[in-house]
Amino acid sequence: MTLPRSPHDAVSDGSSADVDVLIGTNLDEMRLFSLMDSRLAEIDETILEHRAASVFGSSAAKAVEVYRRSRPDAPLGDVWTAVLTDQVFRIPAVRLAEAQSIHQPRTYEYLFTWATPILGGRLGSCHALEIPFVFDNLDKPGAGVFTGDGAGRSELAGRVSQAWLAFARHGAPDVRVAPVLAGVRGWTAVNHGPRHRVRPRARPAGEERMLWDGVL
Repeated sequence: MTLPRSPHDAVSDGSSADVDVLIGTNLDEMRLFSLMDSRLAEIDETILEHRAASVFGSSAAKAVEVYRRSRPDAPLGDVWTAVLTDQVFRIPAVRLAEAQSIHQPRTYEYLFTWATPILGGRLGSCHALEIPFVFDNLDKPGAGVFTGDGAGRSELAGRVSQAWLAFARHGAPDVRVAPVLAGVRGWTAVNHGPRHRVRPRARPAGEERMLWDGVL
């Protein structure tokens, strides 16, 4: 079955104007999948730029420069993983939020940044890590395999789940717990102004975002 139009276009035209939206990503989404890339540890400057060209075309060198500048001490494999995180998860989420916010003021973004200590911290704040915190079920069998058993998890899960519950009940996250969840002071509805006017932490870094919008 083929959709008659893209979901983004439909949302941009107001197809879901009456729907409150809370959307976001984890800081290191693609790390969960990059563990399966056996070639990641072998990435050098040439390979990184070659891979970046598959995403940014002729702007690959500039893209690598921008992503490396904000991660000066990161292995090149992590730089590539950050690019994939933005391509697959963060940029689509940000663009959907912006499109929806034109029609629905109760549109909110989040960025989950808590990093799991398992596997020596290699997963960071990876894909799906927020789920046991959203549902506050860290005590369920198997949860510790993903999140570890360090101090502070339960408190964070309680606060995160309360934010989601507040949104489900009232159409807005609970501002009292926002600093823990989003890493910013309070929740602010998405501003659908020019895309290069991004808010720190809740969206991709400004210079990186401009790459995706073709500004650089």
